[in-house]
Amino acid sequence: SVTWFNESQSQQVSLSEGGFHLYPEQGNWFLKSPGLAFNNNNTTWPSLEFEAQLGENNQIWLTQIAIALLANLAALTNFDSLDAFLKRKPSGQIQQAYVNYESNQQWQVWFNANNIGWQELNSVPAAQGLRVSGLLNQDKGRISLFGENGTLLTGDSFSDNINYN
Repeated sequence: SVTWFNESQSQQVSLSEGGFHLYPEQGNWFLKSPGLAFNNNNTTWPSLEFEAQLGENNQIWLTQIAIALLANLAALTNFDSLDAFLKRKPSGQIQQAYVNYESNQQWQVWFNANNIGWQELNSVPAAQGLRVSGLLNQDKGRISLFGENGTLLTGDSFSDNINYN
């Protein structure tokens, strides 16, 4: 269990069950977990499953990642570039993700996510229930959003919220 303070509020995360296997193979290390169950601030998250190949070319495969849990864990880092994203209180679940990292100049991320949402902030409307997929690398990226029969909550930016089909 780890406890910390974020904006004067106590935060806690603990690993309630799970394990992983680490073994060498063909000059690399492989790390595999059939599932890790986390609890965070009285919330039990879906089991996180992952596999990783660690060596010159690091590859990670992930399934069932709760975005709110990642957002809470991000508070433990010093990645200031995430602040604008985290202030919108993102939610939803990444169904599958793949990360390939060789260096800061050579990396790639692919993901599929469901039921994605965030809160309105600084004229960016709030959204809920979106499907999102993305492929990003060090030079460019593409993120696709899909939603139907929903509403963009615009706050004070527009006189009314924006409905879409």
